Amino acid sequence: MSKQRFWPSIFLLAVFVIFFISPVLAQEPVVSQFFDVNVLPEYDTPGKVLTTLSGIIQNQGNTDLKELTFTIPSDSSIDKVAFVRETGELTYLPFNLENKGNQAVLKITLNPVVKPNKQLNIFIQFHFGNLILTEKKVDAILNFPFTAKRLNVKILEPQGAGLFKTNLQNDLLTQTHEGLKLHSFTLENKNVLSFNFSYSRTDTTPVMPKEDYQSALSRLQEQAKAEQKTNAAKSSNNSSLIAGIIIIFVILAIGGTIAYYLVRSKSESQREAVNKKVLRKMLIEGKITEEEYRRLLKKSLEQEG
Repeated sequence: MSKQRFWPSIFLLAVFVIFFISPVLAQEPVVSQFFDVNVLPEYDTPGKVLTTLSGIIQNQGNTDLKELTFTIPSDSSIDKVAFVRETGELTYLPFNLENKGNQAVLKITLNPVVKPNKQLNIFIQFHFGNLILTEKKVDAILNFPFTAKRLNVKILEPQGAGLFKTNLQNDLLTQTHEGLKLHSFTLENKNVLSFNFSYSRTDTTPVMPKEDYQSALSRLQEQAKAEQKTNAAKSSNNSSLIAGIIIIFVILAIGGTIAYYLVRSKSESQREAVNKKVLRKMLIEGKITEEEYRRLLKKSLEQEG
């Protein structure tokens, strides 16, 4: 090939690689538009940092996405690895955690797999750290198997903590519904999160103590018993009310019957007295005989009875 043809060919090949091949190779197969990292020191376990990772990941590749690999602190203990259904329910996923020096590799098997152009709502929860001393300090690195276009990081400042400091910038300080301070940060285009924070705290009590199974079961049983007593009391009150109403109706019915017969008896007595008086007068005046008087009086009583 002559030099006149060689250099133009090289130039065209370079243009093809730069404008066509490079964008394809540079495109990440997995991305997340929004991903959340919540860091809650001494939240439910003394001396430990509760951490959750959650968000929707998208498979932009051409093949099925079968697994995800995260890097987390080496002293981590996994609580939950799951994907979130549309109903909000968690479906747990198999995983493997392997320590490698200062980091631990969390490999998650996706079942079912994520098809191309499909997405998955992932949720991971774990504890790490050893916050025993009064002066608390945490250094951690998290690696994600994707680039988070927008990474939302929240770090809780425990109740009673002082001198809180962190290396993350643009701190937005808010409060939780329990009145606790929450430091929020927004980072862009991140697949690695390196952060540290420190504070002082003499109290070793967790912010929200975690119940063991037996305590939770006992509490739920007591609540159930209390509800049963309340329902029984309501039922008893309703039964008593119904019984009272029935008794009142019975009393009224009996009273009405008695009153009816009393009035009727009185009326009959009054009519009988009037009849006797009239007949007696007629007898005295000689209009009727004594025999007729007895006969008419008897007839009158028979008609009224």
